[in-house]
Amino acid sequence: MKKENLILLVEDEPSIRRNVSEYLRLSGFQIIETQNGEEALLIADTIKPDLIISDIMMPKINGYDFVKQLRKKANFTSVPVIFMTAKSDMESMREGMNSGADDYIVKPFPLPDLILLIQRKLDRMQDLHKQIEAEMIKEGLNIGRLKTHELNTPLHGILGSASLLLETMKLN
Repeated sequence: MKKENLILLVEDEPSIRRNVSEYLRLSGFQIIETQNGEEALLIADTIKPDLIISDIMMPKINGYDFVKQLRKKANFTSVPVIFMTAKSDMESMREGMNSGADDYIVKPFPLPDLILLIQRKLDRMQDLHKQIEAEMIKEGLNIGRLKTHELNTPLHGILGSASLLLETMKLN
């Protein structure tokens, strides 16, 4: 399976999960579906999604706790998470963002709005990856110069000591 644009969809309501999943597939995304946060935590490491869409009100592990536990994993500190929920009050939104979500969309919503939101998040992640890659290349070059310097410094000392030994041997 090609990993590009792989989305983990976490939704306990079968009809919503099916409809959103189908629309996202038709829009060119690859979707892995789960029913709750517990299942999602179990498979997230295996599939390594590019983005996660999660409901908040679910059995076993709710969306808030799912994202909090997910963010503790090193591989998921920067994976975008969008809450897709019926909870529209400001307190719920604030709790969602404080739990580690990157965005929040309230049900019912037009599916094209979800696509735009997903695309913005994926584009932002791609830009960040390019920026990190450029920094790594830049730092890699600096490390290469540093390595050369660090290797040459002890060699100068060794060569200097060898020269002194040779001079001492010539004098004797």
